[in-house]
Parts: sequence; C-alpha cells; structure tokens
Amino acid sequence: MRPLIRIIATTAQLSAIRSDWERLLPNSPLTSGFHAPGWIEACWQGQPVGGRRLHVLVAERDGQVVGILPTQLSPRGELSFIGTGISNYGGPILDPDGATEVCAEWLGAIGADPDVRSVRLAGLRGGDPLLAALRTWQRPGWSSTRIVRTNVSPEVDLSGWAERYRSHKSHRRALQRVEKRLEAFGELSFNETADPTQIREVLPELFRFYQRRWAGRWVSGAFAERRRAFQMQAAESGAELMSTLRLDGRIVAATLSLRAGGISAGYVLGYDDRLGPYSLGTVIIVRVLRAAAERGDQVFDFSLGRAAYKLTWADSERPVFLAAAGAGSSLLVARRRLWARARSVGWLRRAKVEGPRLVGNLLGRTHQAANSPGIPAPAQAAREWTIYGPSGSEPTPVIDRNILGFWEMEARFAPRLLELGVERRYRGDRAFAISRLGVELGVAWLAGPTRLAAIVGGLPPDQPPGDCWYEPVATGGHRVADLVAALVRPGVAVACPDVLVDPRLQVLGRASLGGAPVAQSAGAETGERD
Repeated sequence: MRPLIRIIATTAQLSAIRSDWERLLPNSPLTSGFHAPGWIEACWQGQPVGGRRLHVLVAERDGQVVGILPTQLSPRGELSFIGTGISNYGGPILDPDGATEVCAEWLGAIGADPDVRSVRLAGLRGGDPLLAALRTWQRPGWSSTRIVRTNVSPEVDLSGWAERYRSHKSHRRALQRVEKRLEAFGELSFNETADPTQIREVLPELFRFYQRRWAGRWVSGAFAERRRAFQMQAAESGAELMSTLRLDGRIVAATLSLRAGGISAGYVLGYDDRLGPYSLGTVIIVRVLRAAAERGDQVFDFSLGRAAYKLTWADSERPVFLAAAGAGSSLLVARRRLWARARSVGWLRRAKVEGPRLVGNLLGRTHQAANSPGIPAPAQAAREWTIYGPSGSEPTPVIDRNILGFWEMEARFAPRLLELGVERRYRGDRAFAISRLGVELGVAWLAGPTRLAAIVGGLPPDQPPGDCWYEPVATGGHRVADLVAALVRPGVAVACPDVLVDPRLQVLGRASLGGAPVAQSAGAETGERD
C-alpha cells in the first residue's frame, strides 16, 4: 500500500504527532538531536516567522505515521527545513522500512503543490534517503534539482573509543601534561547535564566565551547575540546536553551537544581564552568523548567543519549538502559552490571572518582590552635583570608566601599581566603573594626550571641559588626594595628589572632575558649602573 501524504499547518497538529515522532526518531536514518521534535518546535516558535507558515509533510501507512518532513513555506513559496540557519542539519524522520518509497511520495506531493515555487533543503547529509531521491527528482516545468556540497562533518565511532584514545600516544601524553599544568591552578572538574534549568545557567557563560573569541569579527553563527533568546528557550527542547569544565568550581570551558538515538552531535564549543596555552578545547572535548562512550553512545558527530581538534579524533567524515530547485536555484547553488571552494583557501576564509577587525585596524581602531584596575604588566619586557642576594647586614625576615591560582590572579592583575601570568605558569613559573606579619608586601614569581637556568647564567659559578624569584611587584604602598629584601636569603636570589640601592641587598650578577651574563660594571656592589 502506498503511503498517504498529508500536510500539517498548525502547531496543534504538530503537537498531536509528537508521540509518533518520538517513536520514529531513534531508528530514523541519520538521526540527530537536530531532528528531535522538541528542537524543531523550539526552532519554529523561537525564530521570527517572517510570513512563513508550517508546511510539515506527514506520511502514513495503514493509519500509522511512517515519516515526517519538518518543512516550512515562505510567502514566496520557498520550501525549506524548519530551523534552517540555526540547525546544523535538516532532514526527514523516517521508518527505515520503505523510506525510499516515502521520499518519492513526498517529492510527488511537493511537485504537485501549486503553492511551492522553489525548494531550498539545506543540511542534508550523505546517505540520507531524501537526498538520494532528490538527485533524480524533477518537477515538470523546472530544471533538474541542483545539489552542492556545502560542508563536511567529522565523526568518531565510539565503540572503539578506548583503543582509539590509547593509539594516540603523543596526543594522549600531551593532554596529560597540559591537564597536570592546569590542575596547578586549582581543582579541575567535569560535569554533564540535560536539565534545562542547569543548561540555562551555563548558557550566559557560553555566550561570553563565544563573544570574546569573535570580538571584532564577523559572527553569523547560532550563538550570535541575536540568538540569545532562542538559545535560552531551546534549553527546554529535551534534546540538549551541556558539558562543562570547571576550575575551582568556576566554568572555564563548555560545550553544547544535541542527542538522539544514541548519537551526540556537537553544536557549540566555548572556553575562557585567557587560558589559551592550556588547550581547553581539547581538554573538554576528550572528556566529552569519554563520557559519551561510557554512557553507550554509538557515534559522536563533531558537526560542521574540519577544525584541527576534530580531525585529531575523528575516524570518518560525512558530506553535507544543499538541494535546490525552482526559481533562483541556479544562482543560489552557484554562490554556495563558490563559497565552498573559497573555504579551502586559508586567506579568503580568514578575510571573511576577520573582515570587520581588518577594516578597524586599517582605520586605526584596534580591539584592545579597556584599562582595568589591578596590578599592571610591565610597560615593556625587561632586557636585563639585576640579580640580588642578601647583604647579611640584617637578619632574614620571616615571610608567608601564598600561591596565586587563576582566579586569585584574575582578581589582582590587570588583563595583560593576567595573560603573562597564565603563560608563565604554563612554563613552570608560579605567582605568589608575599606577606610579612599578616601584611602583604607584593607579588613575585618563583622561577621554574627553564627560567631559573636562564637567570643562573648571569651568576658566578660559585653562587648558584637554590630558588630564584623574579619581577617582584610591590603593592599596598610598599617599596620594591622592601619586597626584595623580604625575599632574599642565603641560597635565594631575586632577579629584578629595577636598580635598587638598599643596604640589605647586594648585587650577585646581571642577566639578559635570554640568560646570557652581562658584564659587571664598577658600581655593581651598590646596585648602581654606569
């Protein structure tokens, strides 16, 4: 028996088939969370209608729904998927038995519908039975359907995830190293939730990460500011899964995925770019993949684009297509084909994304962080440091030193110094708040192995320090000399860009930033330079 095709034109009718939709979704070919009924309803209700109307095609056989094509019709008669422009994928929800026949009947109904003047079906993936039917479909009076590949979606088969992770020996070791360094800032924790309330609590942070990343650039994605209200509403769709990476309880990375039928599809990934050296995107995505495998998901779909972090872990990719027919289809397909080709040319892709920023730079308007309170970074990197030790004229004071984690540095440092602090910590140097008798004197950096070796290069061979502090910054009205005098002691030196004259200090040597020794001058012992 041939399937019967009917058209749903009201939200009440759409709600009435929800149970059939949920029944079909898990086994539908190429299912995804972008095909879930809650997501489609959110896309319909949360986006400007612009005169469009529901035009959902439903196929029934023996009184049972066997297929749903979630489409809409514009005032000009353009048929498109609900969610186009905000969903990564579009396509039918089908009983796999008889899917080919159902798709043929749908196209027959579309071809016979006088209200449909053109077809724009974006986000169809390779292997979709509707895409296969469209390749040979031609409505009388129209030219053949034009199909263009617009993107690709990398995927990973999670059934072999553990072995795949072990096989990436170099990436695995690099990830373990970077996680260890990140944990030096505080406790690292990972969590996932499908609870709408918790998802909405995280969304503002995800928007903030996204907007910081794309500041001054052309943003046309699903997380542009104009999409905020929609994304908050879509948290109720029941299709979303929010994954978060937290440092001492505060979010530093998040990724939003859509799930259906044992398949997770990544939607958006964001992270605090101030922690850039720590590869937060890779750290969170590996944890997402591990969690998906542990809960029994079959596949993780990285969604659109060949980003490097996707290609590292993916084991296949699926092409994504636009199918167009009717009025204006030839021009539309030509534009999409041209852009698909241009995307592979690095400088063209960057020009498209960076356009507003490039124009701003040409006009002298750079995108720099506004002045912020906090300890400022040095005006310029010191070319030469003087290395101080104790003169022995006074007893060594007792001090307290408290290591500063990321959030403590954020609270104290101006943005540029925070950036330097993150980079230095990544290289093994640590920032400390230095106090004496409960009063903070300032902040200084304890050199890690690499920096220590560079500083020691400026000392006589018989005076290597056990520890070396560098670039001390006095706070609370204290003098740098007071801070340095509190830090130095036998076997401990301080490298400072300032020339200090203080009876508590003696000059041990000088070093360039690269660690090469600097010739001693006549006034070295007093800390004075010629």
